[in-house]
Amino acid sequence: MFQQMQQDMQRHVTMLTNRLNYLNSNNKLNQQSQPTQQATQQNQQNVLTNKKQ
Repeated sequence: MFQQMQQDMQRHVTMLTNRLNYLNSNNKLNQQSQPTQQATQQNQQNVLTNKKQ
């Protein structure tokens, strides 16, 4: 009985992991956020540089 429960849970965890991997690799929002984050970091560096001058 417990072996069956263990197998069911393992399948469930595998399915959830696969869904997460799919979303992380194919979600346009995730892919667009990276350049935005880089631009934000560059703007922050520019502000700090301008304050020093």
